[in-house]
Amino acid sequence: MHNADDQPFSNSSVTPIALDGKSRPSRTGVDDEGNFRFTGLRPAKYILFAWEEVDEDLWQDPKFRKKYEATQRKSPSARGNRRWRNAA
Repeated sequence: MHNADDQPFSNSSVTPIALDGKSRPSRTGVDDEGNFRFTGLRPAKYILFAWEEVDEDLWQDPKFRKKYEATQRKSPSARGNRRWRNAA
């Protein structure tokens, strides 16, 4: 995960949210180089959110996430290795 200046967005967390709403939201940390990994995601289109700090209850709330959706990129699928970058 990299910021708009192409610097690693380290020490943050990442949450993929399935567009069809059929997957339970999950979250993982980002390392110092901006890397992260999810396993067990089903094939679907996702919106990926990256957070520097966010309350555990807030990021799971669709109303809270809605105001950030315009700055995120949708994934092509959950298959294979994908490199994600923050669209902001």
